Amino acid sequence: MQMTKTKIIVGLLVLSFCLPVFASSENKLGFGNSVRPVVGVLGGKSKKYSVPLNNSTYQALFNLPNYTCSQYGYTDATLGACHNFLNYDRPDQKVAMQPLVDWIKKKIKKSDDQMRVAASIVQNMEYDYDKYYNNNIETNGRGHGSRYPYETLYENKGICGEKANVIVYLLKQFGYGTAEITFISPGLHEVAGVKCADAYDFQNTGYCFIDPVARHMITFAGSYANSTPYLVTPISDGKTFDAGSDFQDSQNWWKVLLEGTGNKANYKLYKKLVKKYGM
Repeated sequence: MQMTKTKIIVGLLVLSFCLPVFASSENKLGFGNSVRPVVGVLGGKSKKYSVPLNNSTYQALFNLPNYTCSQYGYTDATLGACHNFLNYDRPDQKVAMQPLVDWIKKKIKKSDDQMRVAASIVQNMEYDYDKYYNNNIETNGRGHGSRYPYETLYENKGICGEKANVIVYLLKQFGYGTAEITFISPGLHEVAGVKCADAYDFQNTGYCFIDPVARHMITFAGSYANSTPYLVTPISDGKTFDAGSDFQDSQNWWKVLLEGTGNKANYKLYKKLVKKYGM
């Protein structure tokens, strides 16, 4: 029971650690004239879209008080159900996020490429250093510590857990198996996970590592490569992502990082990967 409470608390801390903009002239669904430009990358090409902003939903989410899983009687075994209930399955949020989901589906034909573009859009969002360094002290009136996925999209910034949640949300809409992966070492951190083959998964979790903070290829785990997750919270069951090419690029990126770009082959590889992933 003590471990259950600890895991729930750690999950909430990650969400906590990891300046509203107001829209006007709304229509009946709450969409106004304001938009949020986002940029994804696929095969070295930028994919740009202006997401229409739904101020009504943003304000509703912004003013929600803190709701905790323990408040509703969830345990570590049912955290996924709790996060779906509290965070991912809100009908108003789905309406507000749908234009971005529809645009990705229309713009990108292959399912796995849709996933890659979605992840890149979130990775390219600003990291909220102010929130991180202020230890999650909210000074703008938000009723809760962690942003909901739509709040992060609306404000175009977030800390690790908030950005990871947007990736998980989008991948869930595309029908993939997803998870939240939480670490407490080498630091408190949360990343998104997508269901993938054992040959490419992270630390035998069944999920590929997706860094929400910086632009990297899927499966690249950086300083967490040798870390054991403290908690893996499955969010949705669904399709398996084919991570073969991403994994190979990740291995090549490690090669460049470890050996440097002093020789022509590594320098050429470095330029190729930087261009391909927009790093």
